[in-house]
Amino acid sequence: MDHSGPKRLSTNLNLSIEFIEGEGLMLLADTRGLAFASGTACVSKALKVSPALSAIGLDHSLALGTILLSLGKDNTEEEIDYVLDVLPKLVERLRSMSPGWEEFQKGKMHKC
Repeated sequence: MDHSGPKRLSTNLNLSIEFIEGEGLMLLADTRGLAFASGTACVSKALKVSPALSAIGLDHSLALGTILLSLGKDNTEEEIDYVLDVLPKLVERLRSMSPGWEEFQKGKMHKC
């Protein structure tokens, strides 16, 4: 199935970020006034990988770092700029606590 073109919902963005967990990023972002989803599209109390991400063969650890961003008609350009400013800083903060990221940076861990 082709997810591009006129039938694609252009206000949704799925990001997969290595060496973090989406749930942790979501909770940290909430402290900065950012709201987005992580994990499956349905409400769940368990950390689960989206069945859609599993179906496309996305690596489990990368799928755990997936977040879903959605824009609405009332979102402003300033709000988007805020996300673009804050989100990389939050990712950097979480990665700084990740032993896997440290090993990767030193060249000791190789991605598959």
